[in-house]
Amino acid sequence: MRQVVQETFGYIDTEHHTNGPHASGSPEDGPDAETEAFFDLLRAADEPLWEGCELSKLSFLVLLFHVKSTNKWSNKSINDLLQILQLALPKGSNIPATFVEAQKIVAKLGLKYEKIHVCPNNCQLYWKDKKDDDFCSKCKASRWKNKPDETSLTKKERRKATPNKVLRYFPIKPRLKRLFMNKETAKLTRWHDEERTKDGALRHPADSEVWKMTNSLHPHIASDSRNMRFGLATDGFNPFGKCNSTHSCWPVVLVPYNLPPWLCMKASSLMLTLIIPGYSGKNFHIFMQPVYDELNELFDTGMSTYDAS
Repeated sequence: MRQVVQETFGYIDTEHHTNGPHASGSPEDGPDAETEAFFDLLRAADEPLWEGCELSKLSFLVLLFHVKSTNKWSNKSINDLLQILQLALPKGSNIPATFVEAQKIVAKLGLKYEKIHVCPNNCQLYWKDKKDDDFCSKCKASRWKNKPDETSLTKKERRKATPNKVLRYFPIKPRLKRLFMNKETAKLTRWHDEERTKDGALRHPADSEVWKMTNSLHPHIASDSRNMRFGLATDGFNPFGKCNSTHSCWPVVLVPYNLPPWLCMKASSLMLTLIIPGYSGKNFHIFMQPVYDELNELFDTGMSTYDAS
């Protein structure tokens, strides 16, 4: 389970896990609530369900969720199973009583994402001020399947309706915070400034003219080497592997260029931000709005986070 946590968060901090989140600093400048939740997750990865049990609390829940997904169990079946296990197993009270309680623990692994409905013609996102609209403001197409265009639904009808198209958005800030929760990975965000060989040769994006020009145009970014620089990439593929299928899926990833070249391009370092349903064509920028907004906010105002280094 520690390996699962490491692959999800990118590292394991054994020092903090053993000594507690305030081991390297005073409570006044210790971790925030999100960082505390991460340390709780590490403890759950080692804490057995009961003394002598080979399964930890976290590994038990991950295995349970895996079986649920593989066999397509309903939420109700998991609720019933958890109640039986509480009665049947020693120290059954250590097991969550409901699926919702178990979900709250597993959600700390970073499996959550935001669903954003999209116009079937890719005209707009049903997001922010258009979150409660039932049809597109441009082409008037219905947001919902099997519903006439330009038709408004009641709240009850909206709860049961199925959207035509859904964009999956994975927020960037929580994963950026994780980079700084461990002193080793936090130190690596400064590698491009403190450890890079600076002899004029092009070994890293920090040696490029674009990087240098960004520093001169935006001194507030250049003033702290921990400020993140990203490369953005996307490509479409058919998730079902059928050559005659017209369906495609476009993942959008961010590459953290602050890290050393042997690390920033590893799959574990790439940050998935969007899964675009189908081919967006000329309206790619419509789908990118959540990413643009979050990156602009980080660029203009930044965010507070705990730097373990």
